[in-house]
Amino acid sequence: MADKVMGNVRIGMSQEKEMMMAEMDALISQKVQDAVSQIRVRNGIDGKDGKPGRPGKDAEIPEIPVIKEEDVVAKVLEKIPKQPLNRRGGSGGGGGSTVITDDLSSQANGSTYSFSTTKTIGTALIVASTQFPTILRPTVDYTTSGTTLTLNSSLEPIQTGQTLIVVFVEG
Repeated sequence: MADKVMGNVRIGMSQEKEMMMAEMDALISQKVQDAVSQIRVRNGIDGKDGKPGRPGKDAEIPEIPVIKEEDVVAKVLEKIPKQPLNRRGGSGGGGGSTVITDDLSSQANGSTYSFSTTKTIGTALIVASTQFPTILRPTVDYTTSGTTLTLNSSLEPIQTGQTLIVVFVEG
């Protein structure tokens, strides 16, 4: 029964990941479109817009806002529900496990491959970073044991200032 429930959780998380990626893509695309639409360039036939010593209107390009990956990740993580999962099935109360979201970014220093979580990891649902690869794959890119998340040494260690988030079912 637990395998069936976890299978359903994995399917749900897979769908949730796809929706999150679509939302991130739409958000970034919209920000880029907004910034590009603000750029105004004068169509000077002779290319001599303005007067000597003073730039013409062609030089007045607005500053494009910087989109921080951490902000996008934080917005996506806000949408992940933090509610108990009932492993026993049915519609009874109690007996559920809690979905935990841990931000491990403060432990990233450019050389660390092992990270400590606040609770014991039962099943890792998603591990995401602002450093490539963005979404990490279980057993290929990372393993878990107790309260430790260990990245595969074939990956570049997460650099200082990058984000590392793990969403897991408490074990």
